[in-house]
Amino acid sequence: SPIFGGSFFVTSKLHEPLIKRVGTFAAHIALALGWSQADAELLMLASRLHDVGKIGIPDSILLKPGKLTEVEYVQMQAHTLIGSQILGQGNSALLKLAQTIALSHHERWNGEGYPYGLHGEAIPLAGRIVAVADVYDALIQRRPYKAAWTPEQAAAELSAQAGRHFDPALVEVALRILNDVHYSVDELKELGPPTVGPAAASLERELALRTQELQEARKNAGELLQLALSDSLTGLHNRRALELDLEQRIYPGAVDFYMTSLDLDSLKEINDSQGHQYGDQLLRQFALCLRQSCAAGKTYRIGGDEFAVLWNLDVTEQDIVQVLRRLPQNLRVTGQPGISFSYGSACYNRDAATAGDLLRVSDARMYRMKVGRRGEETDSIWFKEDH
Repeated sequence: SPIFGGSFFVTSKLHEPLIKRVGTFAAHIALALGWSQADAELLMLASRLHDVGKIGIPDSILLKPGKLTEVEYVQMQAHTLIGSQILGQGNSALLKLAQTIALSHHERWNGEGYPYGLHGEAIPLAGRIVAVADVYDALIQRRPYKAAWTPEQAAAELSAQAGRHFDPALVEVALRILNDVHYSVDELKELGPPTVGPAAASLERELALRTQELQEARKNAGELLQLALSDSLTGLHNRRALELDLEQRIYPGAVDFYMTSLDLDSLKEINDSQGHQYGDQLLRQFALCLRQSCAAGKTYRIGGDEFAVLWNLDVTEQDIVQVLRRLPQNLRVTGQPGISFSYGSACYNRDAATAGDLLRVSDARMYRMKVGRRGEETDSIWFKEDH
């Protein structure tokens, strides 16, 4: 039975036309480079698994009709690592080649690709070949977010990206093949090396042994993304997560929302006098209390002793004041009465029009509390404009 996740399918007979065309084109490029028939056939089969890692990407991203957000694009990029993980335990030459392709087919000749930013010939040749074949085939296909390009338009794009996205020598070979056979979508389906011998059966057997890992890949993908956006010490979201969340919140016509900046007082002195281990314990305890107290928002550690809360859209100024006034008492309840902190808040639209200004205003108000101190007078100016 098919093993599937999202919109990507790996069937026992590998009959999906798109991945067949990518493999076919890649094999023709390899043959033109002087590869043997057997090696070209191996590449044709292995390249059909170049996007197997998309099994770990949610449908909401794979099937999205519009442009991906930055957060979604980061998650989509993880399919190269997931594919490598899925294929990485195989012992056959076929699966080893498939792993190499899955990991490297989104690297770019100029070093601006992913996941590792490899440059030039540091990118495995098989990955460079499949990159050309994959992009060409993607361009001539209709997608929810774009019309199909003509073969001539797609070939022109390959030429334009030679030396940037693609190995220029491979583009030259690919264009020669395209010109010789006048590729169209239908003609691509008809082309291909004649036989695949026992390799296809071997591929099916080895993939069957990996079924459990394929089924767990979606969970693993979520865990990888969570690690990338989490602070390792406290478990809160990190600064990168805050930047991405602000990007999603801020757009023309977006409604008002609040952000609070917080800073632990005298952490450096605590680290110097009692050691960093004790300071780390205070940071973890404060983070736990902050997350529990600010359940109506999302909490972040954005660096060192600095924290932030991005409040839910229905949270009011009065709600925030009440939560933060209770926070010292909540800290005492947890057994950490000695933690002192300062805070300041700002409102998007009223106080700031950009993410940078929102953070700047909330930081300025937090530092004013830190130096001016404390109580009702500070609270009374908390949401007022700075002059």
